[in-house]
Amino acid sequence: GAIGAVTVSFIQTGVVAAGLSGFYVQFFNGLIIILSLLGHKWNQARYR
Repeated sequence: GAIGAVTVSFIQTGVVAAGLSGFYVQFFNGLIIILSLLGHKWNQARYR
């Protein structure tokens, strides 16, 4: 919970500091969600 919120906050700050548009904030947030879901699925399959 809190780790994810801090991660998203850092990404938003970094994207804005880099001078990129709001589209990239949404893009990177979506990418993190997809990667975390894939990691969770891979981790579950590994322990079965």
